[in-house]
Amino acid sequence: MPATSTRFGVLCVLASTAFFSLTATFVVNAYDSGANPVGVLTVRFAIASLFMVAARRIVRPNAPWPSRRVTLELMTLGGTSYFLGALLYFNALARMDSGLSIVIFYTYPILVVFGNWVINHHRPSRNIAIALVMSVTGVIITVGQVGNATGAGVIFCFASTLTYSAYTLGSARVLPKTDLFTGVTVVMIGAFTCFAILATVGSPFIDVKFPETTSGWVNVVLLAIIATAIATGVFFVGIRNLGPSTTSIITTFEPVLTIVA
Repeated sequence: MPATSTRFGVLCVLASTAFFSLTATFVVNAYDSGANPVGVLTVRFAIASLFMVAARRIVRPNAPWPSRRVTLELMTLGGTSYFLGALLYFNALARMDSGLSIVIFYTYPILVVFGNWVINHHRPSRNIAIALVMSVTGVIITVGQVGNATGAGVIFCFASTLTYSAYTLGSARVLPKTDLFTGVTVVMIGAFTCFAILATVGSPFIDVKFPETTSGWVNVVLLAIIATAIATGVFFVGIRNLGPSTTSIITTFEPVLTIVA
C-alpha cells in the first residue's frame, strides 16, 4: 500500500475517532433533557439519513445507486450490526459512566483482528500484534480514571462490542462495492429503518422519549451530523485505506478523548 494512502487513512481514522468521542457527551446531555435510548437513536438516524441524502445529492449528483444486491447488503449492515450495536451501547450509557463504557467498548480491536484472521485469512503481522497489545494495555490502564457501572450496563457494553466488531468486518467487505457517499447513505437509511420500526411497532411495550428542551434537541442534531454521518464517512475512508485490523487499533485513542470530553 502506498505510504500516502496509509497516512491519509490514519488521518481519517483519527478524525473519525475525534468525532465519535463526542457521542457520549451528546447522548448524556440528551438523556438529561428527558430523552431515552430509543428516542435519541430514532431521531439520530433520521437526521443522519437526511443529511447524507442531501450531501450525496450535492457532492455526487450523478453517482448511480448500487445494484439491488449491494443495496441489500448495505441496508443489512446498517439494519443489523450498526442498529444493534448502537442500541446496546446507548442502553449501556444509560446505566454506566460514559468514560468507563467507552473503555470497555474499545477492547473490540481484539475481536476485529481475530475475526479478520479467521474469516478473511489475514494473519496479523508482528507490527499489528504489538500495536494491538499496546493499545489494549493503554485502554486497561485508562480504566482507573473513570467511574462506576451496573451489571446490566457492562453486559450491554460488551454485547455492543461484539456487534460493532461484526459491523467493522462487514464494512470492509461491502464498502468497496460502491462509492463512499452512497455507502454511508444506505447504511444510515438501513439503521434508521430498523429504529423507526422499533419505535412504531414496539411503542406499546417500549418507551420512546424525545428531548424536552431546546438544548436536548441541539445535542441530538450534533450527534446525528458530527458523531454519526461525518464520523462514519471518514471512518469508512480509513477502512478502505488501512483495512479493518489497523483501523480498529487506531480507534483505541478514543477512550482518552471521551474521558477528556
